[in-house]
Amino acid sequence: MWKGLSPIGSNIGRAFFLSVLFDTTIYPWYSIRITKEKTMVDQTQPEIAEVQSRNKAVNYDKQNTIKLNKVKDIYKDIHKIIEDNKIGEKIRDGFRVSITGEVNAGKSSLLNLIAKRDVAIVSDEAGTTRDVIESYLNIDGYPVILADTAGIRDAKSEVEKKGISLALGKSKEADLNIVVIDNSSKSINNEIKKMINKDTIVLLNKSDVQNKQNHKFDADTVLASVKENVNIGILIKKIKEKLSKKFTSNNTALITRERHRVKLNQCLKEIDNFLKKDQNQDLELAAEDLRMATRHLGSIVGKVDVEEILGSIFKDFCIGK
Repeated sequence: MWKGLSPIGSNIGRAFFLSVLFDTTIYPWYSIRITKEKTMVDQTQPEIAEVQSRNKAVNYDKQNTIKLNKVKDIYKDIHKIIEDNKIGEKIRDGFRVSITGEVNAGKSSLLNLIAKRDVAIVSDEAGTTRDVIESYLNIDGYPVILADTAGIRDAKSEVEKKGISLALGKSKEADLNIVVIDNSSKSINNEIKKMINKDTIVLLNKSDVQNKQNHKFDADTVLASVKENVNIGILIKKIKEKLSKKFTSNNTALITRERHRVKLNQCLKEIDNFLKKDQNQDLELAAEDLRMATRHLGSIVGKVDVEEILGSIFKDFCIGK
């Protein structure tokens, strides 16, 4: 008899059937009950809406916090890439290794030996090298710019003084210094002593004249003979080790061009401006900071605006002048 009624509405359906069949007031009673329940639901709607609003606000804050943390992580990653000691540029252009030291200690001969060609003039006359002579080499896979410089001493000639000044400047700019000293010499110039540190390789040359180490330093030292080509292989191995330790990077990305470094710095500046703002109060300005940050990144990966192309054309070429 009640077969056609659903489980949820079976009681209401039965009451409705009885009220119709016996003309009773059972159905109106259920109608009043349903109306009361609906009224109770209507009265609780504002409270439910308020709870839902609060939940939405909490979720929104959580999403904002997650996005803000992502921006902070990006800032840290870019900053880490920039603070790379310019390894990318050095791999691209070459590591700078400077040969400095005493006059007539065999610096130019060392350059010629490593380069396997006559790059610098070699003479028994002291102070032959006045200018910086550079040679581009590949030392076991490392691109190296090897520079021969003037010997350090108390010079009287203005030209030689200029050459010594260039030599001292080159040693400061170098990624690695090879200080060449005559092993048979009794004293060492004070300026040369100042150059020697843990990042220096000391080559005690002329072991063919004095085969016992005559000087000791708190640095990697190789007793060798450039003339006889003795222990030069050990020197090259130490050069490779020094460069490997000094310029090993944990970054998966390396900056190989100065333009990229400039753009990343500009990107960091815009992200820093974004992080300093209240994103809820200054939403439009914060969004503009992020837009500018992505624009700087886009100029690295290849996305360039039309305005930048026109600006570059009128800046670098004489169009319209």
